Amino acid sequence: MSNRLVMSVRRSELLNRQLPEELAEFLRQEGVDPSKAWLSAETDLNLSGAYEQVFLLAESDRLLTVARPRDGLPRSIRLDIPRQALKEIRTRRGVGGGFLEALVEGIYVEILAYSNAQADTFHKVTKKLQDWLAGKEASTGPEDDYDPRKCPTCGMTLRFKGDTCRRCVDRGAVLTRVLRLMKPYTGWAILMFALLMVVIGLQMVPPRLQKLLVDKALAPGESIPLATRESWLLWLVLTWLGVRVLVSIGDMVNGRLSSFVATQITYDMRNAVLGRLTNLSVDYHDNNSVGRLISRVSYDTDVFGEFVRQVTQGFLAQIVMLAVTGAMLFSISWKLAMWTLLPAPLVFLASSFYWRRLYPRYHRVWDSRSRMTGSLSSILSGIRVVKAFGQEQREQQRFNRSSGYYRNSSRDVAYATSIFNPSMAFLFQVGGLVAWYVGGGDVIRQEGLTLGGLVGFSAYLGMFYAPLTHLTQLTDWLTRFFTASQRTFEILDTAPQIVESESPKPLPAPRGGVVFENVTFGYSRHDPVIKNVSFEIRPGEHVGIVGKSGSGKTTLVNLLARFYDVDEGRVLVDGVDVRELDIEDVRKSIGVVLQEPFLFRGTIYANVTYGQREATPEQVIAAAKAAHSHDFILRHPLGYDTWIGERGAGLSGGERQRVSIARALLYDPKILVLDEATSNVDTESEQLIQKALERITSGRTTIAIAHRLSTLKSADRILVVDGGQIVEQGSHEELMELGGLYHRLVKIQTELSREPTVDRLADEDRRKT
Repeated sequence: MSNRLVMSVRRSELLNRQLPEELAEFLRQEGVDPSKAWLSAETDLNLSGAYEQVFLLAESDRLLTVARPRDGLPRSIRLDIPRQALKEIRTRRGVGGGFLEALVEGIYVEILAYSNAQADTFHKVTKKLQDWLAGKEASTGPEDDYDPRKCPTCGMTLRFKGDTCRRCVDRGAVLTRVLRLMKPYTGWAILMFALLMVVIGLQMVPPRLQKLLVDKALAPGESIPLATRESWLLWLVLTWLGVRVLVSIGDMVNGRLSSFVATQITYDMRNAVLGRLTNLSVDYHDNNSVGRLISRVSYDTDVFGEFVRQVTQGFLAQIVMLAVTGAMLFSISWKLAMWTLLPAPLVFLASSFYWRRLYPRYHRVWDSRSRMTGSLSSILSGIRVVKAFGQEQREQQRFNRSSGYYRNSSRDVAYATSIFNPSMAFLFQVGGLVAWYVGGGDVIRQEGLTLGGLVGFSAYLGMFYAPLTHLTQLTDWLTRFFTASQRTFEILDTAPQIVESESPKPLPAPRGGVVFENVTFGYSRHDPVIKNVSFEIRPGEHVGIVGKSGSGKTTLVNLLARFYDVDEGRVLVDGVDVRELDIEDVRKSIGVVLQEPFLFRGTIYANVTYGQREATPEQVIAAAKAAHSHDFILRHPLGYDTWIGERGAGLSGGERQRVSIARALLYDPKILVLDEATSNVDTESEQLIQKALERITSGRTTIAIAHRLSTLKSADRILVVDGGQIVEQGSHEELMELGGLYHRLVKIQTELSREPTVDRLADEDRRKT
């Protein structure tokens, strides 16, 4: 069979590895021309699991592997298999990697081994070789080098597709991005800064007044009359009082403005982070605990409001105060000012050292708090399971461990701070003593410094050291700020995996046609759950999907609703790829009743109308009646206004399921998906719901996943899924005649149903009466 190879202008770097020259020369000596290979891939392991450079080459008529061993061992061709002998190519997972295998004469032969680092490459190699064996076109173009699970910049493996690369995060841009957030509040920021400058200017007045008070009123000598000194005293006190009043008013106005801007920015950031979290794919939420995400939304966003307060009343104010008071010190006595600045270099050096030591420790504090929150969230969410199995003590110990980790990491930071701050305070006190000693000597010797000047200088010195003390504590705040803001921006920078097309196609009048075309998908790397699945569901058709647990039934629904995007192939609704449709249109045309119903805290009415808020009471009641939930709702004293707790607490499992069915029916979708919709209801309710579904599914495409195969007898067609592939399809009667997997599953359930159960005995009693 001939094979037509389509090569791109620029060949794939992964699937067209350049062989080392000595290895290529060795192959030519063995009669193999490497240039004829249409595919050449490199692995890092040999079949024994040892590190070794092994190349896989595929020519038009054969497949071979060649190794360049370490430690000077001879080069060798390990395998040379003719194409005619190959029946199938597959990969098999192992510990820390996997194997590429070929079916030869009825036996799977290991061709080569690879580590997890090469798994993506050999997943693509396998697909190329499978096409090659099937006589299809094979291409090894540059698109094969793209791996959505690796950072496009540095190549580091990501935790999941669309994750933010922690190696490439621009940590230096945090401050710039925060300042950009304040752009809508530029006018307020200018006003706050102007008020800040006015307040600081006013705060410079009292030390000057102290100097005048001593030199002109309290100890001027005999040159100034008593009446003049009393007059000076009165005006100085009144002026001092007026300045203090103005400073207080300025501080109050500035504090009010900064609180307004700070709370607004925190509000905006919380909304932005939650908006991003709701837009991220289900894959992201599968890889992050609820408690960790709650911590980021609730706590980490607080640092942005704190940043505003630090700018207006914190470090910016202290820097300006430091500069202005420094100028005042030099204006009184430059010599004394130089002496008092001696501790300043030591302060800055110590702060720099402290920053480098403390910054990593705050990451541990934030991480430990997230873990503690996640542990608490899981315990409280599953409190019924905890109590049912008597595991209160165990969960208390688990929480104690995470709480202890948070305690230890917080204590580590607190210990470092408790040493640093008193050390800085001691240096400042030394500076003050120097000022008193040197300045006092100048006053005694009358060398250009008066007593009032020394008093004023001391007042300015206190004002100089106060912001300097505050700035030494700035290190502690900066570490918290940068840690929390990076964690917040990490969420905002995560690219949504489910993105809408730049020019989405509308779906104004959905008919309900569904097509899966060569679909392959896996939740984890290199382990596809759905493998090359193709089927079609016609508009209005009722299709059942059955299979063993873990076979991939629910995954098909997740792909149809576009909770995830396929890795390969296409999912089409009414002939259009769901990735090209407006996401809102896709979700509106598909109603899903999940296997585990989730109801929100609120009234039953609010839960039924969750997807259709504008529904009329008549429509709500009609949907509830169709789901056979109207009667039990009215048995509650408040009826539809009955308040239910978290996850539907207050309703039985069957009642929660019927409310969720009513919610889906009210949504009035063209495609209705029932994922084990009757798994949590009793036999009688199941029969009633099945009768109701027969009515409401008329003219509506229905996909029903069920373990109770008897509920699918009326389906137009049944798809049997096994190992991620559709192994059988047809009506109930056709599949029973086929005698395959479906027949075996029905037989097993029939045998089980013959055992006497409470439900069967109750049904027999009802029939007798």
